[in-house]
Amino acid sequence: APVTIVEFADFQCPHCKAAAGLMKTIQSKFGDDVVHYFKHYPLPGHPKARLAAQAAVAAHQQDKFWPMHDLIFKHQRSLSSDKLVRFARQLGMNIGKFKKDLQSKEVTQAVAANKQEGSRVGVKGTPAIFINGQRYMGAQTEKGLTEAIRSALEASKSKDEGSSDE
Repeated sequence: APVTIVEFADFQCPHCKAAAGLMKTIQSKFGDDVVHYFKHYPLPGHPKARLAAQAAVAAHQQDKFWPMHDLIFKHQRSLSSDKLVRFARQLGMNIGKFKKDLQSKEVTQAVAANKQEGSRVGVKGTPAIFINGQRYMGAQTEKGLTEAIRSALEASKSKDEGSSDE
């Protein structure tokens, strides 16, 4: 895809919940021109965010990341371990594997690595959005993101046209 969006988010952050809906709209609007990567950035003030991130990574190992992502945000006010297991069951996941993965070193390290990556690029709060490697500081609205993505698409086309002249 000519445009890459990297979003650092926290599952307990109400602004991230709003951004999740916005990202779905953007993805449907731009289709294959945009790829969206979700990175975990659990904030210290959100005690269930890290476990929710681990649940999403564990779900990813069973190809259920986005459905789990959606359920976690839908129920972000009640993210107990039992509730996360219920979500996994609802998604038809292997529950034994999910429970094991949820607490595994591999999963906890994946969440920690995302958080470290965010810190390295200056993330302090969530959601933090990057478009083609540049921090997006505009309005987190459909209009604002659409304009930024269209601009990135134009820049990508110009770059491609420039390299074909050589």
